[in-house]
Amino acid sequence: MHSKLRNELIELGPADPTCDQFSDGLPYLDAVVHETLRIHAPVREATRIADEDDVIPLSEPVRTKSGQLVENLSIAKGTVLSIPLLLSISQQ
Repeated sequence: MHSKLRNELIELGPADPTCDQFSDGLPYLDAVVHETLRIHAPVREATRIADEDDVIPLSEPVRTKSGQLVENLSIAKGTVLSIPLLLSISQQ
């Protein structure tokens, strides 16, 4: 993996890269940076406030403690939502 990034940067040459080269000419570097930020997020979470009532479907139904099967979440206008951005990776 490191060799792909190294080769891409070597092909760039010794001169400082331009903004166009960073945005268009270095796809592997772009992928490495995005993956690094995905795994090591610069912020732990984002907070949002629902500006209208909404219903969020779940990818799989969840059974509550009372035994009820829930297939979606109802979010009321004004609800504060905390969205975790930090990826937790378990050590194996």
